[in-house]
Amino acid sequence: MEVKGKVAIVNGASSGIGRALALELAKGGATVAACARRKDRLEELLEEIRPHSPESMCRGCDCTQEEQVKETVRSVHDRYGRIDIMLNIAGLYQPKFVRDSVWQDYCRDLDVGFLGAVRFNQEVLPVMIKQKRGIILNMSSIIEHMRPLGLSAYAATKAAVRGYSDVLHKEVKGYGIHVGVIEPVLVESEMTLTGRPPKSLEEIGEQIVRGSLENYVDFNAHVHMQAPEVSAREIIREGIERERFEVYTGEPEIWTVYGMLMKMLPGLSRGIFSAMSATMCAAETSTAGSKHRRTASETGSENKTRDPAKAMNALFALSRPAARITKELYVRLDEGLNRSIYNLGKRFLLRRYSD
Repeated sequence: MEVKGKVAIVNGASSGIGRALALELAKGGATVAACARRKDRLEELLEEIRPHSPESMCRGCDCTQEEQVKETVRSVHDRYGRIDIMLNIAGLYQPKFVRDSVWQDYCRDLDVGFLGAVRFNQEVLPVMIKQKRGIILNMSSIIEHMRPLGLSAYAATKAAVRGYSDVLHKEVKGYGIHVGVIEPVLVESEMTLTGRPPKSLEEIGEQIVRGSLENYVDFNAHVHMQAPEVSAREIIREGIERERFEVYTGEPEIWTVYGMLMKMLPGLSRGIFSAMSATMCAAETSTAGSKHRRTASETGSENKTRDPAKAMNALFALSRPAARITKELYVRLDEGLNRSIYNLGKRFLLRRYSD
């Protein structure tokens, strides 16, 4: 679908990927309805959008509140007469080990990241079915396949989004509606750029062994992340214009390939992260290591602080071409198989039931 002249709702447009998507859609000629809880940020965004799309609007909306969602969709449809694109970007990212969590943590994640999308989709679907055309993209994550330590609520939410989107894609394909999932790796946003980064690779290792989730997750701050504007352009190209079901974006791209591998061999992910967890457990129950560990001053040598960004980003840069080719081949094979089976099945069933 070409974005020019289309009406798009962006849920979660106050920051990060959602904000970048709203702006890039406007630059492409779409009329944008930007939604989020933080109305003040939406007003600032609207000032940037208006030069490209004068008819665009913003609306404060909490996606956990059904009546607010209904009123938002109703106002957009009343104003423009159609809704062509629905982008569900809103979500939470609250790293916490299961043992430190309470059930309310899972409710919050699911209410915003999963049920928020469901609420919006329930309202826009009747409009799109009547139009016989529309695109819905829901925010999942490559984390749904990798499932690392400390992200149980996040991974569960993204798995729910993925399963729901897969079923919805099948149910509404015949109405001319395309449904897809966005699966980012690391993209610059408020969610990923938080906390104090470790000072060195050695410190990262120490924090992981000690079980300090805060700095384990803050490893993100040392890895090269994709700018949200770049990610938004990829999402528009792959998810809207090419109408692909899985939209992979973000850096490092090798992690996307790793996530794809996790889908086919989930035991690999369980093995890797279970080994990390076992190391943490061993460190918690033993103090022998700390008694025998000598500091740099005790040995008379200086521990040179290394910049983890140089080592990790150099590795990711070297792997980028191969990762990009692998990712594209995987997506093309998957999409080609989907189209072929769909066309053959549709032709066969129509012929069978029309006789």
